[in-house]
Amino acid sequence: MKTLAALAALMMAQATITTVVVAAAPQAAIDIKSEFLRWKASTAGQLAYKNGFVPTRASSNAKMSIMDADEPTHDELTRFQNSIDALNRVQEKQPHASFSINTPFALMTKDEFAAYVKKSGAQVHIKEMKQRLVPQAPPTEGFAVASTNATTATVATIDYAALATATHTLTNASITVNGTRKLSTWSVNVDWQTKGCVTRIKDQGGCGVCWAFAATGALESGYCVQTGKLYELSEQEVVSCSRSQASCDGYNSAGAYDWLTRMNGGSICTEKSYPFVSGDGNAPNCKRHSNPSFKCEKPNLGAYFYGGGDFADHRQLEAAVLKQPVAMSIAAVGDAFQYYEGGVLMGDERNCPADQVNHEIIVVGFGTVDGIPYWKVKNQWAESWGDHGYMYIERGYQGHTYGACGVETYGFYPIFASASDARLNKRSTPPRWGYAYSGQTIKTIPGVWSADQCANRCLGEPGCVAFNMNAGASTCELKSTNTGMTRASLWSGVVISKAESLS
Repeated sequence: MKTLAALAALMMAQATITTVVVAAAPQAAIDIKSEFLRWKASTAGQLAYKNGFVPTRASSNAKMSIMDADEPTHDELTRFQNSIDALNRVQEKQPHASFSINTPFALMTKDEFAAYVKKSGAQVHIKEMKQRLVPQAPPTEGFAVASTNATTATVATIDYAALATATHTLTNASITVNGTRKLSTWSVNVDWQTKGCVTRIKDQGGCGVCWAFAATGALESGYCVQTGKLYELSEQEVVSCSRSQASCDGYNSAGAYDWLTRMNGGSICTEKSYPFVSGDGNAPNCKRHSNPSFKCEKPNLGAYFYGGGDFADHRQLEAAVLKQPVAMSIAAVGDAFQYYEGGVLMGDERNCPADQVNHEIIVVGFGTVDGIPYWKVKNQWAESWGDHGYMYIERGYQGHTYGACGVETYGFYPIFASASDARLNKRSTPPRWGYAYSGQTIKTIPGVWSADQCANRCLGEPGCVAFNMNAGASTCELKSTNTGMTRASLWSGVVISKAESLS
């Protein structure tokens, strides 16, 4: 009898244990599944499927029912769980920011996200330009102004004392960051979005054209700051028309501005007349060339020049953003960018190396919150990413010269002028690579890495009629006379003259 009772008790215990084990595993699966389905039905999830940021479904059963089609695959659930684990890890490293699964990139692996950002090609193009740079002390007169048609605005000078008289409230302060290092910076709250000079958040989709959105956005905002008029302009025209062949492959904002000011009359079509259609990863040919009936609504912006280049430090970028938003490069790498939702992302050289910039955005403001200086960044990954499409990232990060994730190193902005501006009456010949002009040298300027920048200096120098650009040494040689041309490797010679005197 005791034996039977003991056996019965053992069987009941086994049944109880079995019931608990069987019930526990599916409950965890149900939780992740329900969370996945909630995400899939959200704006972020719908955008992920629309833009192709999801794995291809394994099933090829033509008879699959609608209910089955909505059933998540094992791959989808695994990716979703991996993303949850990843954002929890990055949250521990970045306590001043917040991260969420509610992102269009929730089903991307780390490598897939990196490949998506890399499509912009920003890193390759910027590296090509920077190969001509020679490390030097920051120029005392400020950063150089790049130009078009070798015309120029006056080289920008940064007068920090004058900043205190600006319309924004400024105080010079030494701020302790993370309790370990001090940052000498301006405690400022500048926000061009709240001032009504930033257009809505847009979505580049599956097309690697962040550079077009950054250049166009800075153009929209810059013109608004100058005139109070905010136009929504066409990224698609920039994508389809600014190069010899339309493509969703990478480029950079400097190239976009070069086309805008040299070839397109200082303006572009409105978004309404030439809407963005390349979110699917395909770039159609330029409508202005292929469609005779196409009508472009093109406001007269007068963006005949552009400025920028390499910023020496965060203070130079602050001075620029104080005047208008700036299209900047950034290293959009790792989990911090993939799952970012809000707060201030702090500099982290290990996980976001500043010298690996691969994406372009717009810096639309800066300020300080809870003692942390930040940049306000407008991205083009739709409103379901980040803080309604925006990111806040540490300003003046001391861990690298280029700032947090490289956001303080390389950028451009438009410069506006009237069609009657006297500078527009001067042009330059195309650079003659491998040749240099002889004649009286006015001065040699170090730290100039392009013929455009050299042309700026020549146009701004009284009596300069020609210049030689030495790509190997990154120097610009200004000439007051031109007595002929000689062969010279690594040099390029350019003549400056009135537009009508050049063939």
